[in-house]
Amino acid sequence: MEGIRSDMNETIALIMACIAPLGAWFISSFFKKRKTLALIVFLILSTPALWISLNYPLILLTVLGLTITLFLIVDQQELIKSNTLKEEEEKKEILSSFNKEKDVFDRIAATEREFASLYMVIKILSETFDFKNVSSLVKDKISGYLGSKSVSMFLIDGQEIEKFFGEVDISQIINKAAMFEREDFIFLGQEALYAFRENGFILFFFHISGFDLNKEILKEKLENLSLEIFPAIKRISLFKKIDKLSVVDGLTGVYRRGVFDEKLAEEISRSKTFKTRLALMILDIDHFKRINDTYGHQAGDQVLKKIAKVLKDSVYETDFIARYGGEEFAVIMPRAQKEGTLRKAEHIRKLIENEVFDVGVEKIRITISAGIAHYPDNATTLKDLISNADSALYKAKESGRNRICQY
Repeated sequence: MEGIRSDMNETIALIMACIAPLGAWFISSFFKKRKTLALIVFLILSTPALWISLNYPLILLTVLGLTITLFLIVDQQELIKSNTLKEEEEKKEILSSFNKEKDVFDRIAATEREFASLYMVIKILSETFDFKNVSSLVKDKISGYLGSKSVSMFLIDGQEIEKFFGEVDISQIINKAAMFEREDFIFLGQEALYAFRENGFILFFFHISGFDLNKEILKEKLENLSLEIFPAIKRISLFKKIDKLSVVDGLTGVYRRGVFDEKLAEEISRSKTFKTRLALMILDIDHFKRINDTYGHQAGDQVLKKIAKVLKDSVYETDFIARYGGEEFAVIMPRAQKEGTLRKAEHIRKLIENEVFDVGVEKIRITISAGIAHYPDNATTLKDLISNADSALYKAKESGRNRICQY
């Protein structure tokens, strides 16, 4: 009986030796990183088996050795796993930090590009006196600054609107621009308009489309841009006005006599080179001195301004009008045929004859006389062409006025 019991104890000890490491591993896995707790639980659960195996020192040592070895292996595995996770976390942190630094760098680079574009716009405008010469360059830089696919800019001088650059014509947005009466920034979702004012009057405005910026940022950028370029725009506009005054008659708005002489010489040279024709008409207001004497010089000035307007509305864009003398005007008509020139002159004469002129409280009618000379039929030099046109004008006056004579 004792032998059977001894064999049973030995069997139990052997079984314990086999399952102890597995139990340790299972308990360790269950409690994961709480190794001390796992060991305590294991010892409590295996106390009976350990008590039995006390009579078998070799088995006991084997059990304990295997258990400790397995705990160390599991702990080492946990340590390796922990280090791996720590390395991954560190890599994630480094990558996250790199991405943050990259985002910061990208934002700084984008800001630098914007400032570079703005600087170039200011530099280009500060070095020119003519909007047309720099329109394409300025457009590209402003588009870069705003990050917009389409930008158009319009300049306003009194009642006149002039496009500086852009794909959009004023006719396409004139109705939307009318909203500037209520506000200077008009945001329409897919497009926006912004007006810059000086002393309450709009100096210029932008039309923008194809942008990714939100309303507030776009408005801020347009405000900054306008404030930076405003001095240059004003300087160029002022120069343009001064330059225009030097070549344009202040009263009538047509060119001065000195510009007329240069233009006529240029057109004669062009006609000679390309073998084309050229007509010169000089017209004079009949009895103009009587108007001044009767109604005053202010009335005479109103007559001159109105006749200049009739001329500008009646000729082609390629024709050139100048105030030739006190009450005389000259019209250069490139590539004009005799019959067409005479028809145009007669049309102008009839318009003026039928026009009613307000002089103070009275209304009067005015007539004109005109003489026409042709290049190369009547003259081949500037001096002769003017002289012959003047002779034809004298003939018209001598023949009773209110008529057109060709040399």
